[in-house]
Amino acid sequence: MNRSATSLRVSLSSFLLLALFSPNLVPGVFAQRRRAAQGAARGLQPEVSRMLREINAGNIERTVRKLVSFGTRNTLSAQDDPARGVGAARDWLFREFKEISSQTGGRLEVELQSFEQQPGRFQRIARPTRVTNVVARLPGTPKQQKTNVEAMFTNDIVGNTLGGNGVRDRRTLRVFAEGVPSAETPEEAATRRSVGGENDSAPRQLARFVVETSAGYLPGFRVQMVYRRDRYLRGGDHIPFLEQGYPAVRFSEPNEDYNHQHQNVRVEGGVRYGDLPEFVDFEYVAQVARVNCAALAALALAPARPTDVRILTRRLTNDTDLQWAANTEPDLAGYEIVWRDTTSPVWTHALRVGRVTSHTVKGMSKDNYFFGVRAVDAEGNRSPATYPRPLGR
Repeated sequence: MNRSATSLRVSLSSFLLLALFSPNLVPGVFAQRRRAAQGAARGLQPEVSRMLREINAGNIERTVRKLVSFGTRNTLSAQDDPARGVGAARDWLFREFKEISSQTGGRLEVELQSFEQQPGRFQRIARPTRVTNVVARLPGTPKQQKTNVEAMFTNDIVGNTLGGNGVRDRRTLRVFAEGVPSAETPEEAATRRSVGGENDSAPRQLARFVVETSAGYLPGFRVQMVYRRDRYLRGGDHIPFLEQGYPAVRFSEPNEDYNHQHQNVRVEGGVRYGDLPEFVDFEYVAQVARVNCAALAALALAPARPTDVRILTRRLTNDTDLQWAANTEPDLAGYEIVWRDTTSPVWTHALRVGRVTSHTVKGMSKDNYFFGVRAVDAEGNRSPATYPRPLGR
């Protein structure tokens, strides 16, 4: 994928995966870096725009209705029936992804990851139950031993646009991003408290990257950052990744209708319950898929995030001194210093500083702003920003 061979682990609803990895999209997209046209000053790439145009709501609907045809995909349903239950759905998805993989020369790695879920942690799991993930992975290429997971996305509750509050919103998608890292050490917590870094975790930087990328490629569609790990009384598949220290975010529709989530299909008191196809807005889901696709492609094309980024605290000054380790990409153009007011949710300014590993921002006190550093390549592709740690004497 990108030149740092960073891998992107994506946990998506199955219909989103099939929308993103349809046969017309995969071949050659990430096999090599295509040289984009000159007008990519904002980092928008024609090949990414083409991918977004090819995402098809009809494709998504066909996938959803096929999954519905298995009758149930409840975790406790049959795993060995070829026509009904979670096992049949699992096997169908596996075959679909294997077919896509065959069209990429095997670059798309498809596997089944199974484990036995013991009762106790989840109320609805009353007995030991085998749970299987269908994983489609498009790996990077210099890394030989250790995978660097750059980002994890989970899409959970992303199909409905009419909320239980009566509000229909087809132009907004929430992205939940954790602030205080789940996996931070006591030393990291002390540093964070001393510099006010609770809003600059890696998941928050990832969310900002998604918001900025989406605004460029999908200007009529809003990605709304939510400063929470997840919703009340719910938990998504991104949480175990956060607990292991990986940058992970969760996408959800803006107004939920709880009558159509985790409900047995029934009519009760004149109300129809259940997660049914007629309650899915497929055009909206296509937009959600485009947000995912644009962000994944932008991450894959961009240089790696700068590492060992430090804000120097050796002297009392109204300037801000920053330093970082050098990236290794051969087509790296340089770096940008980004900053914002301490009360701003997103980066508001950027300064190109060239192919250097340190820079002093004159006349801007580190006490008054939050700073970050991001890498930029020759085509204008930008990495997510890295928030600096303080470095004293």
